[in-house]
Amino acid sequence: PAVSHETILSDEALHDLCERLAGSTRIGFDTEFVSEDTFRPELCLVQVIAEGGPSGDILAVIDPQPIDDMAPFWRVLSDGDQVTIAHAAREEINFCVHAIDRPPANLFDTQLAAAFCSPEYPAAYSAVVQRLLSKRPNKGEQRTDWRRRPLSDAQIDYALEDVRYLFPLHDKIMQRVRKHGREEWLDTETD
Repeated sequence: PAVSHETILSDEALHDLCERLAGSTRIGFDTEFVSEDTFRPELCLVQVIAEGGPSGDILAVIDPQPIDDMAPFWRVLSDGDQVTIAHAAREEINFCVHAIDRPPANLFDTQLAAAFCSPEYPAAYSAVVQRLLSKRPNKGEQRTDWRRRPLSDAQIDYALEDVRYLFPLHDKIMQRVRKHGREEWLDTETD
């Protein structure tokens, strides 16, 4: 069954989402992109989860294809006080820096952080979720051409799996990092 979420398909809807994201305590995000045949990876979808904001919890997918300017979203990530959570965030950071010349604020990369709790690095998102949360993310649409439209419910649900566990992962990883006294190590590596 399809997961309840918002689909953002216009600049107006993106501005509305960004207003509601502002003030969140945590924002998790992931991207789907295609890097074949392009100099820079082509951004095809952004999945967002947020909590602690004045508008309550948010789960959304942003389709950048019909949107003229994604910069408002990247500004929310880089200008806010929230913890910004992503897994293996290199490309996500690059999209943000390319758009507005700044990375996301207070970034917590679950792949990097998990390395301070386990000898396994780099660990895939599904492996970290399984090991730390005993959950098994749906990975059925890995071969999707994210440029093609319309996207099916199965493709959207697959994409949302990449943000669904970010907050519980953040909680569990930080608990372990603190237990081992490695907060400073993680801060240094993240910087």
